[in-house]
Amino acid sequence: MPHTKGIVLDLRSNPGGLLDEAVAVARQFINGGTIVSYQKADGTVVGFDADKSGADPAPMIVLINRSTASAAEVLAAALQDRNRAVVIGEKSYGKGSVQEITTLNDGSKLELTIANYRAPSGRLIEGIGITDLRVADSDLAEKSLSILVGLSSLIEPSKP
Repeated sequence: MPHTKGIVLDLRSNPGGLLDEAVAVARQFINGGTIVSYQKADGTVVGFDADKSGADPAPMIVLINRSTASAAEVLAAALQDRNRAVVIGEKSYGKGSVQEITTLNDGSKLELTIANYRAPSGRLIEGIGITDLRVADSDLAEKSLSILVGLSSLIEPSKP
């Protein structure tokens, strides 16, 4: 069921987590197309896409700060690049590297960085972070509400 008044997705101080979960959340709000991709050293491109339809069309605000990292940044970048949300707060951490775990012959595991995530626009997150509208933490609630009201009025004009 769509959220008619708007959505505030708070990713502040979210260190990331699993990419599959970030992609699943993005699919709730994006109709078709790329969510995130990366290219392996052998040239293989790995991409994660949204379904073709059924996403919630509600206006959205995504809150981030300098502790928003990894999969949380992937989610924010996807929503931003696909024009699904206004991202506000501080610039995010900038952790956009892809790790792969390999099991060694003795059963131990080795985690290697194999690539860097790319947002739908192709931009890198690693070392750069995500930013849109920088807003002090003390002003986030007021600014979020103002932006949502503005976005809602664009979608559903006021009645005479």
